[in-house]
Amino acid sequence: AMAIPSGLPSLDPYLVKIEELTDGLYERLLGLLNKDAFIPFSKVIEKLPRREALITFLALLFLACRGKLNLWQEEEPGEIYISLPQGIDLEP
Repeated sequence: AMAIPSGLPSLDPYLVKIEELTDGLYERLLGLLNKDAFIPFSKVIEKLPRREALITFLALLFLACRGKLNLWQEEEPGEIYISLPQGIDLEP
């Protein structure tokens, strides 16, 4: 096992809560994507402290890996855009 350097916070509490974080983020993104076809990541993390923005980014990656979201960049480095995959209907 790799030793965690002293002074760095433990990520265990966040790993335990990743399901809650991803579910909450997904619901929020569905609300935003109900109005727009895609949204910039910067809008999602607007006014968040750096740590919360990082956690949000990690949750976003989990959702993308599960096929619930599409992520792309027009150029690197550049804005990350978020959209729903085709076939996901926002209407009940």
